[in-house]
Amino acid sequence: MAQSPTTIVDELGIAPANLSDAATGAFTPTLRLGVTGLSRAGKTIFITALVHNLLTGGRLPGFTALAEGRFIGARLAEYPDATIPRFAYERHLEALTGRVPVWPDSTRQISQLRIVLKYQSKHWYSGLRGPSTLNLDIVDYPGEWILDLPLLGLSFAEWSAEALERAHRPGSGKEAKPFLELLGSIDPHKEANDSDAEKLAAAFTDYLRRSREHGALSTLPPGRFLLPGDLEGSPALTFAPLPPSEQARSSSLYAMLEHRYEAYKDRIVRPFFHDHFARLDRQVVLVDTLRAQCRAGCSGGSRDGTDGSAVLLPAGREQSAAAPVHAQNRPDPVCRDQGRPCASHQPRPAGGDPQPAGGQRQQAGALCRGGD
Repeated sequence: MAQSPTTIVDELGIAPANLSDAATGAFTPTLRLGVTGLSRAGKTIFITALVHNLLTGGRLPGFTALAEGRFIGARLAEYPDATIPRFAYERHLEALTGRVPVWPDSTRQISQLRIVLKYQSKHWYSGLRGPSTLNLDIVDYPGEWILDLPLLGLSFAEWSAEALERAHRPGSGKEAKPFLELLGSIDPHKEANDSDAEKLAAAFTDYLRRSREHGALSTLPPGRFLLPGDLEGSPALTFAPLPPSEQARSSSLYAMLEHRYEAYKDRIVRPFFHDHFARLDRQVVLVDTLRAQCRAGCSGGSRDGTDGSAVLLPAGREQSAAAPVHAQNRPDPVCRDQGRPCASHQPRPAGGDPQPAGGQRQQAGALCRGGD
C-alpha cells in the first residue's frame, strides 16, 4: 500500500513556514512562482525573457495589468533568503543579446530572484490607497528534482517493482539491457558490499541517462541520479531497484540498498519538498516541444508520450485553475542523432519566430537538444 507523501512532522513544519511567508507579506503580498522542466526545456531563457519584459514593459499580452494600462513598472529587489543562490539574470541576458548570442548555462541547482511589481488595482476601493505592490519570487530548479516527489509515497519494494516493470517494457529494452543483465548476475540476498552497490547504481544511472537521451522514458526517477551535483558518489545516490524479497537479512545487499533508498527520500527529496516545493503558489512546467517533434519526425514517433505542452499549474498552498503557458520555440532545429533538419518541422518565415529578450533572434546553433 502506498505511503502518504507527507508525514505529520512535515505538515507541522510546512505550516509555520507558510505563516511566516504570510506575515512578511502582510504589507506587500508575495507570490512564489516555481519554474521547472527537464534539462533543455528552456527554463533559463523563459525566466530571463519574462523578467526582461517585466522590467522594460515589453510584450506580455497575457499580463492583464499591462494590457489594460494599469502596470506602472517593476524593479529587481533583494531576495529574503540569503542561503539560496541568486538567478543570474544579467549574465543570462548578456549571453542571449550579445554580438554572438549563446545559450545560457543549464539549470543545475535551485536559484531565485525577486522582482517587485507596481500596478494600479482595478478595484476602486484598493485604488484609494494608491498604487499596489506585489513581490514576485521566481524559483528556478531542475525538473529532474520534481520527478522524485512521488517516491515519498513509495516503499523501496514498490518503487523497485515499478522501475523494473518499466525497464522490461519493449520500448526500453535497448537502454535497459546492460542494467538488467548485471542485475541478473547479482544475488540481492548476498552479504552487503559497496562494490556491488556501486556497480548496480552506475548501471542503473547509465540506463536512466540513455533513456533520457534516446527518448525511451525521459521522466524516470530518481532525478538526482542525472543531476547529482555535490552528492555524486554519496551512499544516498548509490542504490538501484531490486527484485522483491520477503526474507532479506539485515546484513544483505537488499537491506543495504533499501536503507540508502530511504536515506535518499529523507535527506534529499523530503527537504526539497518541505523547504521549497510545498511553499510555491504557482508552478510553471516547460516542455521542449521541438525535441518531441524531432523524435516524432526522425525516429518514427516519441516513445515517452511527450505531448509538447507547457502549463502553469497551481502548487503549494493555492489550488486555483491552471492556465496555459507557451513553451520556448527555437529556430531551425536539427535532429541530434541524424544531424539534419527535422522532417516534422517547417521553419517559420523571416520575422515569424518569437524573439528572445532584447529583441535579438536566437542564433546559438539551435538544436532539438539546445541549451536550457
